Amino acid sequence: MAKTELIPTFKQRTKAMLLCYVVFIILYMSAQYYSVYRGLDCSIFLTLDTYIPFIEWMIIPYATSGLFFLLAFYWTDTRYQLRLLTKRMLIVSGIAFIGFITFPIAYAVAKPQHTIALFNPLFDFITTWDTHYNQAPSLHVAYSIVFMTVVEQTTRFTKATKAFLQLWLALVALSTLFVYQHHLIDVITAIAVCLLVFYFVPNKEKALYLNIKKGLAYFILATILLFILCDTTNIYLSICLIWISINLVYIGIAYIQNNIYFIKDRQGNITWWKYILLAPYILTYQVLRQSNKVFYPVTVAELLPQVYIGPLISSTKAKEVFQNKEVITYDLSAEMKENNYLAKHTTYHFFPLLDIGQANTDYINEILNHIYSSYQLKEDNTVIYIHCAMGLSRSMAISALFYSQSEGCTKKEAQEHIQSINQNAIFKL
Repeated sequence: MAKTELIPTFKQRTKAMLLCYVVFIILYMSAQYYSVYRGLDCSIFLTLDTYIPFIEWMIIPYATSGLFFLLAFYWTDTRYQLRLLTKRMLIVSGIAFIGFITFPIAYAVAKPQHTIALFNPLFDFITTWDTHYNQAPSLHVAYSIVFMTVVEQTTRFTKATKAFLQLWLALVALSTLFVYQHHLIDVITAIAVCLLVFYFVPNKEKALYLNIKKGLAYFILATILLFILCDTTNIYLSICLIWISINLVYIGIAYIQNNIYFIKDRQGNITWWKYILLAPYILTYQVLRQSNKVFYPVTVAELLPQVYIGPLISSTKAKEVFQNKEVITYDLSAEMKENNYLAKHTTYHFFPLLDIGQANTDYINEILNHIYSSYQLKEDNTVIYIHCAMGLSRSMAISALFYSQSEGCTKKEAQEHIQSINQNAIFKL
């Protein structure tokens, strides 16, 4: 639990909730009156919309959105979380308002007559207070996603309760389609808006929040492909889009969870099913790696006597460079399989780091201590090779820290030394 002085008071929570609610009402109703006044009947209807059925009971989760609006502010653990929630809600509402008046999209499908009398008050409420405007982005969906982040980070609930609330919020978002209040374009734009808001307004309480931002970037790309997918009838294109989207979501989750073993296992191997499932990502990474060889060439270079740094190299190149030497290999690449020679005929150590990602300080120290220990105990015929996939960032950053430690110089001096042997070096972890 958060420290007592950081816990928001009931008054602070209520003021934040009322602020967001008043802003929502003002913006939502203003946009609605504006659209009705203009009387436009523009709609965006995707191919997949024609296959969505009308499901009456989905009005139940749909109607609970307001309840979550009232409660979510009282679930935050700290004042920072309350400010974050308030800021995100206000920004989402503001972006939605701009979308509503700029693109006053209307719902295009005639709604079937509901048959269950028990649901009459809920459907009547929608009919009385809402119109077929204010569609994209769906605020029902956007708010549900924001509330999911509150449920995820709060310490007030058990894992089972959190799972139930997350599932219910997912039903709230999906219900917008099945009670015929929104089209797919409204759901997709709501997801995109939330991802952008989370990207630019991150939760800095998370230790590695920059990795979360990179994960969200992958999600945004997946959302774009989802939009294309929902409007195509080509089976082959659909399969490709689904395949690539799965890759983007999988990689995004890996960055958000700081999962350094998302492709290679702890021994540095890649299982056959990952080669198939993640083929688009692996192939794309291979292409980028080959292009970097042309535009940002990196060669194996000597950092210190018996210590070399560089990129992932072939078995042939490794035999040529380290001929008749005992090699201690430090593989920092989380994505690319080590060549057979270094993996099987050297003392191989696998310490993966996410590409262009943040790394835990304790983990970095573990890597440095391991390398330094090997350096201290090495024999005359032994060399150490530190590398990542491209030899641009991860291996250079770790090598700079190692050089600073072993030579007793500043980080800046270490970086300058490395740049003298690799002008393309990037020092960022």
